[in-house]
Amino acid sequence: MPVNGGELLVPNISLHELLWQRFQQYGDDVAFVDASKNGESITYRDIYRQSRKCAAYLQSQGIQKGDVISIGAPNCLEYTFLIPGILGSGAIVTPCNPYYKPGEILHQFRISEPKMMFVSEEALDTMKAVKAELPCLKKLVVIGKSDEFPALHEVLSRTDEATLKEVEIHPAEDIAVIVQSGGTTGLPKAVAMTHRNYVASNILKHPWTMERSRITAKVNEVDEETPVRDPTSAAYVERPMYHTAGVALVVGLAAAGTKCVFESDFDVVKMLKTVEKYQVTVAVCVPPMVIDLVNAEGVEKYDLSHLREICCGGAVLAPDLIRRIMEKYQVALRPLYSMTEASIICVGMIPGNNIASCGNLQRGVELKIVDLESRHECGPEKEGEILIRSAQVSPAELESVILKHPKVLDVGVVGIPDEASGELPKALVVRKDADLTSDEVHKIVEEHLVDYKHLRGGVQFVDRIPKSLLGKIRRNLLKKMATE
Repeated sequence: MPVNGGELLVPNISLHELLWQRFQQYGDDVAFVDASKNGESITYRDIYRQSRKCAAYLQSQGIQKGDVISIGAPNCLEYTFLIPGILGSGAIVTPCNPYYKPGEILHQFRISEPKMMFVSEEALDTMKAVKAELPCLKKLVVIGKSDEFPALHEVLSRTDEATLKEVEIHPAEDIAVIVQSGGTTGLPKAVAMTHRNYVASNILKHPWTMERSRITAKVNEVDEETPVRDPTSAAYVERPMYHTAGVALVVGLAAAGTKCVFESDFDVVKMLKTVEKYQVTVAVCVPPMVIDLVNAEGVEKYDLSHLREICCGGAVLAPDLIRRIMEKYQVALRPLYSMTEASIICVGMIPGNNIASCGNLQRGVELKIVDLESRHECGPEKEGEILIRSAQVSPAELESVILKHPKVLDVGVVGIPDEASGELPKALVVRKDADLTSDEVHKIVEEHLVDYKHLRGGVQFVDRIPKSLLGKIRRNLLKKMATE
């Protein structure tokens, strides 16, 4: 049988709306710091304003819902507002490696067909050659200075945020980001991720933002409740923002309210200085970085007392290497496993795990191991191929099914705490007919939806569903009603 990490209730909201709500809540706190540029930084409030200006600018250039916009640049602060800005215009983000050769970029762009691109000065000549070969790519905007093409900060300074028009997004269906797979079995392939994919992965407390005894964090409400966060957390990141992991980190850390201190390249001495200077609490690494950290000399010269955790993904870490780095730096080391197609960390170590194990399955993920030839599930001690799928539950999906029942007047679904699964879906139902029973509500759900979406949190009858003036369910209040 497949292993299920537990149900995950996913709010029916677009990724940029979730981010914009969080940016307003976090206000003037510093969000991102570019350690490669003498500590240049940007606040959540500035990201909010710049991203909305970016969205308005794109709309003024004729960008429509579903158009694709690319970003090709080394790590820079501009990613932080370009990603939500592109999404807010209704368009789709496709990041591009600025160090690729024209042929490599053409392979990617002939699949994604971007209409416009934000490009760094360093990559401009390459992108000009690509543009000449690609009729769909109509416009380049330069991150930096240019006498030939529009400069990003100049066009944004002339853009009025008030002109931004809201675009209707269907989170479970509309694509937010097109990223490239690693290409380990052939040419890189385009992977299209929906808004819901990214929202699902970012309503969790991320492994790189907070210590906890197990992955059972509650779903953060996105209506009016401020998400749980630790404003003193700071993450060190060196992963390229044009890579799938980089996009996930930009979005995830911004949503979590964790300050991100990033660099454009890795040097172990430079990293240690940065960790000390910015009081970094968690470092996001890949195995070669971990090896350099283990072998680094003179570590005692740096004040690394704030560093409590190192997260590592990309390849397997030997147990001996894990032990050595934990002893040397007196930190927890958390190996993580994911894949481009998942958009979410699938498996991660938690405190108390055997360091030789692969860790625990994340909520919202279902996993099984199958034989490579027969595709049948493997038994214990057998080798096979990992298959992963989402086990996410959308409150809106459950609500739409329950509302089909003729005896139901209104309904709201929330997650309630569960020790084993993290959360279970519970329906709060307003009766139209006083004879309606909880068994009838369970039955209609079971008839229409797969097993893991069933109402294992139960059914509760209420007089009304709390809603805002705009008619949106106030899920923070609904959750209180469900758990009282």
